[in-house]
Amino acid sequence: MAKVSRFTNEGMFVEENFKTYLILRGGFPTNLKIGEEVDISVVDKKKNLAILDDYKVEEGKVMCLRVKAKTAVGFFLDTFTDDDLFMPFAETTGRVKPGDKVVVKVLRDRKDRLCASMRISEHVSNKHNYKENDDVNAIIYSVRPGLGVFAVVDSDIDGRMEPYEMNRAFEPGDVEKFRIKYVLPDGKLCLTKRERAHIQVDKDSLAIMEALMKNGKLAVGDKSAPDEIMETTGLSKQAFKRACGKLLKKGLIKISDREVRRVED
Repeated sequence: MAKVSRFTNEGMFVEENFKTYLILRGGFPTNLKIGEEVDISVVDKKKNLAILDDYKVEEGKVMCLRVKAKTAVGFFLDTFTDDDLFMPFAETTGRVKPGDKVVVKVLRDRKDRLCASMRISEHVSNKHNYKENDDVNAIIYSVRPGLGVFAVVDSDIDGRMEPYEMNRAFEPGDVEKFRIKYVLPDGKLCLTKRERAHIQVDKDSLAIMEALMKNGKLAVGDKSAPDEIMETTGLSKQAFKRACGKLLKKGLIKISDREVRRVED
């Protein structure tokens, strides 16, 4: 276990067993602070270079790496060591250029060399023991308008969050906590950022009431389009109607086709 000692233009210096090592800029989270402890691996004893264990390139691991250079047959990805990771053109998706950050799975090629693939869904087993309502951490590897957020759990399980739940911006490389909404027959996971319904409805009702306390009314109602409701409240139409239904029963609001009003005390 090493301790962060200082930051420079080169990167971050850490101390372990009375020795100082450099972790190159970009090879560590920006929220680390002096005095924090981190797990490291020494990659070059002569240059006193190290990397965080979380950033170590290992077979089967899913990682977010920066594209360092383009060649005639593929790309090299920066591993923060002297050995860059190669990604063939055939293993890319979409447009890729030097400087981009891409989420890849580390594999072995036919010559038993480590390489990278952005085609993550093609390199997962989807074998697991997770069940509905389990909480999981996942790294997002793709965000597709109209299709949703695609993420991988434990580097080997494919998951997706429905597009109607995208109430904020998500980016490839983000590590997020999700709840498993349900498990598909092939082992893939349907993910959600929302709590279980009986818990979430209270949070949604509170959010609506807080908005009504500020504005007195909301310009959405029973017959508003789902995208209008999402833009105004950050809720899906189904969640919005559940929350409003609870507030109606308590006599706290009045709702019409296009408007919600707070019942004055």
